[in-house]
This record gives sequence, C-alpha cells and structure tokens, in this order.
Amino acid sequence: MMGGRTASVEIEYVDYAVARTFIGTIDDWFKTIPQSSENVTMRFMQRHSHWIPRIFKLVTALFATYITSDILQHFMNEKEFDLLLFSRLILWCGATIFTAYTLVGWFATYAEYSIDDWAENSYVKLNKADETSLAKNEVKNRSTIFKAVGGTCGVIFVDVVVKVISAIIIAYL
Repeated sequence: MMGGRTASVEIEYVDYAVARTFIGTIDDWFKTIPQSSENVTMRFMQRHSHWIPRIFKLVTALFATYITSDILQHFMNEKEFDLLLFSRLILWCGATIFTAYTLVGWFATYAEYSIDDWAENSYVKLNKADETSLAKNEVKNRSTIFKAVGGTCGVIFVDVVVKVISAIIIAYL
C-alpha cells in the first residue's frame, strides 16, 4: 500500500473480548512492520511547493526588469535621443520580459507538480507483487526529483537566455 493512510481495520461487534483481542493482535503486528523514515525535506517542500512558481516568476521579472534598466542607460543620453529607437527597445524588452515570465511560470509549475507527486514509501512485503510495487514507487520518486531539478534548470536557462537577448538588443539596436 502506498500513501499516507496505510491501513484501516474494522471489526463488527461479535464479543467485546474477541474484538479487543483482534485489535490488540493487529496493533502488535503493525508495530513489527518495517517503516521507512520520513523525508523531512520533501515534506517541507511539498507543504510550500505552491510558492515555487510565484517566487521564480517574481525573481525572473525583477531580473529582466533590472536588465532592461541596464539596457536603457546605453540608449538614453542627453546628446542624442531617438524616439523610434526607444520605442523599439521598450517593445522588445517588454516582449522579452513577458515571454520569460511565461516560460518561467511553466517550468516552475512543472517543478511544483513534480515535488507534489513524490510519495513516501509505506509498505508491507507479503509477496513478490508488493516488492515490485515498492520498487516502482522508488523509481517514480527518483524521477519526480529529477523532474523538479529539470524544471528548476529550465528556470535558470530562461534567465540566462534573457541576459543573452539583452546583449543582442544592445548590439543591434
């Protein structure tokens, strides 16, 4: 069984002593079952994963805005000012910020969903199928971590591309 709720026991009333004996036996059996340790880091990340897209999008928007303000000083000087060039610059910078913001939102949401998809292993090995199910869940958990890292790398990639585009804008405008 995988998930947070691992077992449920219901005993219909036959006799109080019989029911208590069954419950005691089942409780003792559950205490002997091996348990995986709780991954505190993943639990923390899952509780706060909804902040990932918000934080990444905010950081990217601030980063792109900073780069835009850095670009503006190359084109805004007292000696010469070309309104057409300034308009193109604002248009391209705005499009770049919007595109970066949108792409980062997609990558960050992918990372968030990957983190939320991770599940702790809780298991009872009664037969070979249980072992197979446990192995599949371990592989799935590893893949969710790789997906979350991939989403984060996508965010970083977009931010690097924004910096490269800003260099291209400076060079060609």
